[in-house]
Amino acid sequence: MSIDSRIELLRQQLKAAKQKIAKANKSVERAEEKLEVAQDEADAIQYEIDQELISSWGVTPDWKILLDDPEGHSSLMYDYANSLLNKLGMWAVGVHLGTKQRGLTFSMQTLSNVETQFYTDAINTTLPYIKSFEGKKTYNIGNIKDQDCAYSLSIFNDYFSVQKQVWGSVVEEHKFPTLWAALRHIQENVCDTAISSDDNFIEHQS
Repeated sequence: MSIDSRIELLRQQLKAAKQKIAKANKSVERAEEKLEVAQDEADAIQYEIDQELISSWGVTPDWKILLDDPEGHSSLMYDYANSLLNKLGMWAVGVHLGTKQRGLTFSMQTLSNVETQFYTDAINTTLPYIKSFEGKKTYNIGNIKDQDCAYSLSIFNDYFSVQKQVWGSVVEEHKFPTLWAALRHIQENVCDTAISSDDNFIEHQS
């Protein structure tokens, strides 16, 4: 077989191969369309399930479900959980790798006892539903004074711990016998509490 004949044969084989690719791509496109339709149907059903769940709770939300990884629920459940957390002065950031629950964050804005009591109540509301990991339940702290670090409130069986972390390692820890004492420490030493009066905190929350 001459070189020209060989090249022509290869070109014909290449053309046939490209036709197979085009045919396969069309099959993939049809499959992707079917997948998208099925996903939309599943999302709609999950939305309805979450609607029914939320309606069944009445005035007593199921925090265990609300703190679940939001990937297992619809946007309705995600938004509903966020609205309740915001009323408690909290928000969720990411998912805790150890517990598979949403990570809760709060920040303190004032030095007032009103705010101390507000977050005492907020933490006591959510604490029973947070899963323990390595012997502790943890909240992240926002609005901190320091840079290039993170703070958390860890709750053990017999004490409360305010921890400072740098690159994931605890570099400083303060232990307290009560939640109130831990929160006062956070207000006075951790958060950037520029506002000081009870009235200003109430205005800030409204």
